Amino acid sequence: MCMHAWWRSVTIAAALSILAGIGQARAQTVVQPDTFVSSPQDEIQLLQQRLDQYEKTLQSLQQELTIQVSQPVGRDYSFTELDRRVEALEASWMNEKPAGADGGWTKVDIQKKPNVKINGRVFMDHIMYDDADPALGVNRQTETGFDTARIGVSGNVYENVKYKLEVEFEGEEVDYKDIYMEFKNLPLLGNFRIGHYKEPFSLEELTSSRFITWMERSMPYQSFVPQRNFGFMIHDDVRGNDNLSWWLGAFRGDFDDGPKKVGSLRNDPSDWCVTGRVAWLPYYDEVSKGRYLVHVGGAASYRKTAKYGENIEFGNKPEIGTQSAYLGAVEILNDRDWSLVGVEAAVVWGAASVQTEFYGVNTGDHELNGGYVEASYFLTGEHRGYKKSSKAFNRVKPLEDAFRVSTEEGICTGLGAWQLKARWSYLDLNDADAANDTRGYQDNLSLGVNWYLNPYTRFMFDYIYEDIKRADAVTGDANNFGLRFQFDY
Repeated sequence: MCMHAWWRSVTIAAALSILAGIGQARAQTVVQPDTFVSSPQDEIQLLQQRLDQYEKTLQSLQQELTIQVSQPVGRDYSFTELDRRVEALEASWMNEKPAGADGGWTKVDIQKKPNVKINGRVFMDHIMYDDADPALGVNRQTETGFDTARIGVSGNVYENVKYKLEVEFEGEEVDYKDIYMEFKNLPLLGNFRIGHYKEPFSLEELTSSRFITWMERSMPYQSFVPQRNFGFMIHDDVRGNDNLSWWLGAFRGDFDDGPKKVGSLRNDPSDWCVTGRVAWLPYYDEVSKGRYLVHVGGAASYRKTAKYGENIEFGNKPEIGTQSAYLGAVEILNDRDWSLVGVEAAVVWGAASVQTEFYGVNTGDHELNGGYVEASYFLTGEHRGYKKSSKAFNRVKPLEDAFRVSTEEGICTGLGAWQLKARWSYLDLNDADAANDTRGYQDNLSLGVNWYLNPYTRFMFDYIYEDIKRADAVTGDANNFGLRFQFDY
C-alpha cells in the first residue's frame, strides 16, 4: 500500500473512533445542574486538540516504521549507527549529482589502460569537366574513383593523454594524415599536442571533409591555407569560457599534405613557421545545442623558408575533382619570410546558415588574396552541426533517417535530410611575380544539393561555373559537374 494511502486510512479511522467515543460518552452521561457544560465551539476546539495529538502520535509511528523497514532483518540499529547511514547516503547522493548542481561533485572513473576507437571514411566521386579555351593550357578529363579511402584509430592512452593515427590510400601511395598525441588539462598551457596534424588556420580547414558542405573546399583555400604539418601546439579555452578559444603552434616548413614514403621531413632545420588562431561565439543557443549561433574568428601565420631567394608556390586545383586548375603563382622571395592572415565568420539560424572567409598573403614584394561566401538551407528542418571544442562545423543529424520498409500498414518511408547550397568564391593572383604567366583573377559560382540518408551517409551533387581572366589576356569559362557517395564510421 502507498504510504500516503496508509496515512489517510489511519487518520480517518482515528477521527471516527474519537467521534464515536464522544457520542457514546454524551449518551451515557447525565448532565447535573451544577456540571460544566461546554458550548459547541468548545467541543470543536477540544476535538481539534485531540486530533492534533493523534496526528503527532501517528507521525512518530510512521518514522519508527520507516526505520524498521530500511533495516536488514534481525538487526537493531542505534541512533548513532542510523546517523552514520544517513550521512553515507547523503555523500553518495552528492557524488552522483551533475557538476555545479547545488555545489555537488561529479563522479569520475579514472582510466587505467589505453582504449581504441576505429574510424574511417570512403568518398567515391564521378566528375565531368567542360574545359574552357584551350589557350589556357588545361585539358581535364572525366574522372571516376575514390577521392578518399582512409582508416584510423583514436582514443586515450591514459587518463590525460589522447592519441590519433590515420592513413589514407591513394592509388599506390599511402599518406600520413593525423598522427599525434595530446596531453590534456595542463596548468597554464591547457592542452599540448605534438605530431603531424592540421595547423590551426581557417574554419574550412578545421572542419573535417566529412562535414563540409561541398565536395571540395573553396578555390582560395586550395591556394593559400596550410594543411597538415609536423609540429607542436598548445590550445585551450579562455578562462574556462568554452565560447572563446585559442590555438598557437610551431611547425616545420611548407610541404605537401603528408610526406611521401618517409617518416620525417628532410630539409634545412631553419625552415619553420608559427601559426595561431582565435575563435569566439558571441551567441550560442545552449538549449538547442547550436541550432542558433554566431561564429567569428581570425588566424595568422608567419612562415620562414630555408634559403634566400627560394621559390614558394601558390598552386591551385578546381573546387571539384583532382585535376589541374587555370591559375597559379610562383613567388621568388627577396627575403626568407612571408605572412598569411585569415578572417572567418559564420551564422547558423535554424535550417539556414551562412559561412565566409577571406585570406591574404604578403610575400614582401607582392600581395595575393582570395575569399568565399556560401549559404545553405535544409528543406527538412535540420541544422548544421557545430563542435565547440574545435570551433568548427560538425556532423549533420537528420530528423528522420532515409528508409523504406514493409509493414502491416503498407510501405513506410523516411526522407532523410535535404540541403540546398550555393557558393561564390574568388582568387586574385594578379600581383604575383610578373614572370609567372598563369597569374590572374578567377571567380566561381557553385550550386548543389546534399542528401543525408543518416548521420554517417550522404549523396552530394555539385555544379561549378568557372570564369577565368588571366594576366596574359587569355580568358575563358567552364562548367563542371560532380557526384559523390560517402560514408564514415
